[in-house]
Amino acid sequence: MEFIDKLKKTKGMGWMLIGLAAGVALIVIGGMSNGSSAPPPPDTNVRENELTPEAVRELEQRVAYLISRIDGASNVSVLITMESGSEYVYQGGNRVRIVTPTIRGVAVICTGGDNPVIQQKIINMLSALFNLPTNRIFVSG
Repeated sequence: MEFIDKLKKTKGMGWMLIGLAAGVALIVIGGMSNGSSAPPPPDTNVRENELTPEAVRELEQRVAYLISRIDGASNVSVLITMESGSEYVYQGGNRVRIVTPTIRGVAVICTGGDNPVIQQKIINMLSALFNLPTNRIFVSG
């Protein structure tokens, strides 16, 4: 009892009790929401980011088109190899995102690919596009 009497005489005790009550109320209110927001519906916008074999082939075609626009390069074939397949990240049983694999290397065969100037242009473009070191890009005619 002596301790409670000392607390009652402490200056500003009323404000401390109000603050304590407000803190407890916030904790209780926060606990009622179970700390979870509504998860995204399964597979929402997942397919557009997935790097399927078809998507890799489309990428190869787009790269071949770009290379064919380089003066002196024609009849272009491109092969892109990936490190691994796509990885799916799940949370609460729902797939929420896809981690796309990185590109391992690019091979280009084209008319004009034996020309060192054209080779260098192609290598520089692919290195810039895919952030690849030049030793992972092969160009030949």
